[in-house]
Amino acid sequence: AEVRRVLRPGGLFAFATLGPDTLHELRAASKVVDDTPRVLEFTDMPELARGLQQAGFADPVLDRDLHRLTYSGTAALFADLRALGATNRRKDRAAHLTGRARIEALSDAYEIHRDASGRLPVTCEVIYGHAWVPAGDAVRRKRSGNPNEVAVPLSSVRRRP
Repeated sequence: AEVRRVLRPGGLFAFATLGPDTLHELRAASKVVDDTPRVLEFTDMPELARGLQQAGFADPVLDRDLHRLTYSGTAALFADLRALGATNRRKDRAAHLTGRARIEALSDAYEIHRDASGRLPVTCEVIYGHAWVPAGDAVRRKRSGNPNEVAVPLSSVRRRP
């Protein structure tokens, strides 16, 4: 909504974000250890498209790529995640620090994903998208609660000669 607010009519919003298949191996290993959510869940493409349309964008186009990274072990993976600043920002996350026993259990649970070359895979789903701000003077009403309502200023209505 904020991007839509600052773009002019006819403006283009292009973005890339992570999708729900990102870190799915780590999410699965975490669920084996306990029920405490440890991996952020990312928004899928249909929800992103709905959000763009609800914010007043037109013609959203989304695509995705899957990238597979591999690591020698979970220590290298966790070091990369820390270096990226990836932290558990979930509101329902555990209030305590993750202890050594849980880290070891998580590493053990991740082992089922080790590939034939002896590497641990990590999937990153990247969603690319763009959408346009409708051109012209038509502006979606936000206060009426009806996203399908469009206001057209009288000054933009012209009579035929």
